[in-house]
Amino acid sequence: MSRMPTREPVALLRCEAYDKAQVEAVIRRLVDLLGGMNRFISPNQKVLVKPNFLMPKKVEKAILTHPSVILAVCKLVLESGATCLIGDGSMMGNSSACLKKLGIYDELRALGVQVVDFQTTVRVPAPAGGLYREFEIAKAVMDADAVINLPKAKTHSQMLVTLALKNTFGYIVGSQKSGWHLKAGQDYDAFARMLYDLHFTKRPVLNILDGIVAMEGDGPADGNPIPLNFLMAGADAISVDTVTTHIFRLRPEQVFVLKEAMRRGEFTPVTELKLLGDRWQDFVPPSFTPPKTLVNLLGGFAPSWLGEAVRPYVVSRPDPDPAKCKGCEACRKVCPAEAIQMVGGIAKVNGKTCIRCFCCQEACPAGAIRIRKGWLGRVLG
Repeated sequence: MSRMPTREPVALLRCEAYDKAQVEAVIRRLVDLLGGMNRFISPNQKVLVKPNFLMPKKVEKAILTHPSVILAVCKLVLESGATCLIGDGSMMGNSSACLKKLGIYDELRALGVQVVDFQTTVRVPAPAGGLYREFEIAKAVMDADAVINLPKAKTHSQMLVTLALKNTFGYIVGSQKSGWHLKAGQDYDAFARMLYDLHFTKRPVLNILDGIVAMEGDGPADGNPIPLNFLMAGADAISVDTVTTHIFRLRPEQVFVLKEAMRRGEFTPVTELKLLGDRWQDFVPPSFTPPKTLVNLLGGFAPSWLGEAVRPYVVSRPDPDPAKCKGCEACRKVCPAEAIQMVGGIAKVNGKTCIRCFCCQEACPAGAIRIRKGWLGRVLG
């Protein structure tokens, strides 16, 4: 079932540092521009704050939603009279481990925030007309009266970007994410359709995106931090992603989840969106590096007519760096296609069975999984 394109506004404000007081002031103003927190949540509700907790990493890596953003939003939720929970389906580790790595676990607990480690799941019907009939997602998500989504502005080697729509893939318990990659295989459009339906299974009431320091290059775990100096908020994830995509110097039709919104007639061009606060054009960097997979026909896969014999030479693929590989086997354990073996304590990828989901790159704690361009990518530079 198609939804009408949103007319929900997007609020965008400059924020040049992660100073707690500054971040809190900017987020309060963003929410006020949108009508105030009471427009989105009510007293006595159970509200789940859902950051990007890919894996336990230090804040300097720009992989996780910044702790200053998390603290500010949790304070606003508590001030509204709601019960505040925080959690995410981390690829590695859990919510508690991520918060401890960010250094705010004790501070959140002292405020009265409940930390939820996604473990128990429930089966939920998918939206009508979707690719799948149901999803198995974290019970904590469905038990919440409302979800506030806190994505990090990052690139993504498979989906090109991971913003508000993609961030709700964290509704899936981390250990079960690989199975969804395997179902989609190398069909990135199919994976995007799944992400889109999952998002609307439990649509967040508010999305607040951390773009103060974003990630470019081979994200979501092995890219490079880039200061973009903004925070953004909106009730509609499609609109938030659309504006951020333009700031990233990309076109919405290149982004798989936005292309799905276009296919369903649920996309609004940036020129027709109601934007509050600052102009998005003021945050576009002089240059922005997308993932290497972008050159491979916008997604890291080759058309079926090339055949399996030719495909490995054309598409990008994960390539473990022997000098960095610690032999921890995290990549092998998460690989949905079982395409990784340990040879002499070093990870090796079978290019014939690899489905280019790049889960291994996301999971590698040592940052040892490089993206190796296929022949086409090397020719195009």
